[in-house]
Amino acid sequence: MYYKTILLNRKGFTLIEVIAAISILAITMSILLPMFPQLLNWENKTKNEIVASNLLPQIVGDIKQIDSVTNFFNKEFQFCNHPSREDVSFKEYEVNNLTYNAKLNICKEAEVDLFRTHITVLSSDGKKITDSYTYLPGDSDE
Repeated sequence: MYYKTILLNRKGFTLIEVIAAISILAITMSILLPMFPQLLNWENKTKNEIVASNLLPQIVGDIKQIDSVTNFFNKEFQFCNHPSREDVSFKEYEVNNLTYNAKLNICKEAEVDLFRTHITVLSSDGKKITDSYTYLPGDSDE
């Protein structure tokens, strides 16, 4: 009779099984836990890149609305083969309470009446997020 009660009463886990399960869980967590800060960093970087790439068409549209590039920026631009060209701050855009800066590097093409424009989008802390190129019509009165 005593033998039947022992067999019927085996519904729980043994101490060895519980320790093995906890150790497997601890090993798994120790492998996965260091990855979470990196994943959050990737998420923020990706979010900024998506916003900046969606902002590029608006920046290009704003640039192409300029009638005269030299009059708008009030300066003469170097030819594209000139080694020292400086960035010109164009405009600030605010998206989702974050500020993005558009900087332009404009140079004249030598053989055609166009301005090659390198657009760089910077985050509020000055880090480069993305860049693109476009051409603007030249000032034909020159």
